[in-house]
Amino acid sequence: MDNMENNALRTELDTIVNAFLLSKLSAHLFMSENLSALTDKSDKIERIESLLRYLKDNNHESVLKHFYEQQLQAIPIETNEFKLQKMKPLEKLEYLEILREEAFQSRFQELIILEKEVLPLYHTTYSNSNRSDDITVSNEQKGFDYRGSFSNIERFHKSLQRSGYIQVDYQEFKKFFQSTFIPNNNKVYWLTNINHLNYLIQKIRAFEKNVFAFDRSKYRTIIPLMFEYTPKLKKEKETLSEKILSQNNKIDFSTDLLDKAIAHLSKVGD
Repeated sequence: MDNMENNALRTELDTIVNAFLLSKLSAHLFMSENLSALTDKSDKIERIESLLRYLKDNNHESVLKHFYEQQLQAIPIETNEFKLQKMKPLEKLEYLEILREEAFQSRFQELIILEKEVLPLYHTTYSNSNRSDDITVSNEQKGFDYRGSFSNIERFHKSLQRSGYIQVDYQEFKKFFQSTFIPNNNKVYWLTNINHLNYLIQKIRAFEKNVFAFDRSKYRTIIPLMFEYTPKLKKEKETLSEKILSQNNKIDFSTDLLDKAIAHLSKVGD
């Protein structure tokens, strides 16, 4: 590949990353749409491999820097209009700036998911397939689809962790509250009685759809993908089944700490 071709490819990949930062799609859905514009499987594999090299070599850092300095005002954000109406002009500017910063960090984390999870998954699937037509790439699943600021999810995570309910890294915890996620071996380790978790899930289920937009009729399917626990009289962790969760529904404990954690989730737009 000569210098002209290298420069053209670099510009193409820069453009893709810039479009990714301006998008609200998950890494998987973004990549699915991006590849759909290519008809030949070999072209799709070449696009995937080029992006993998590009991200691995940190060639996207200049795009991130330029975007942060020149395009941050254009990043999609979700505002609380009721809250905005009560703010003074300077307060509005500060509020919007915080939302943009959070949105940028969210897209940056999603870019990491693109590099570490989505692109390798696409590469494996396309490389191992003999078909040239559309390929179902992943087992992407529906998440809880939280519509508020993910700074609330971070506070929720910290509160649960500090109170001794969960053991999990925030980035792994966060993915379950996106509209979609790709399951892996990293789950939320639930540390207390399953009754507590059942209470927590039911409280989430009770939120309005402008807060959590997931399908209430199918919410239990996320449980075995998201949680693991150690059953009584056992030492090894096990995946938590929908059945075990539904069987443990008695509320015979103080809910104060759980309610305190859940309160963070109601702050849509904060």
